[in-house]
Amino acid sequence: MTLVLPDVLDDLGYSARDGDKITSISTANEAPEQGYRLRVRHFEALGFGFHDFRIHAHELPDHGVEGLLGMDFLGRFDFEVRMSDQRIRLTPVEPAEPPRSA
Repeated sequence: MTLVLPDVLDDLGYSARDGDKITSISTANEAPEQGYRLRVRHFEALGFGFHDFRIHAHELPDHGVEGLLGMDFLGRFDFEVRMSDQRIRLTPVEPAEPPRSA
């Protein structure tokens, strides 16, 4: 799931009171970290946005990031990561059409 720092959510007017579940994550360097899960009215990243989007609020080691995009966001796209260009290219995945009856 997509993860956003609690301080960023606080600045947007959200808090742990808006959460619907206590969650826990583990990183490679740290002990399990407790946070919470909530829905935000609108979430936007890389030029695409979604309404009523569920995210995790957790602290991360201080590496200058405000969050991490999860497969709940990225899975809505075909994406290409071009490290040499420092670029991520997203193409929305079209919903599958229902099968046609004969």
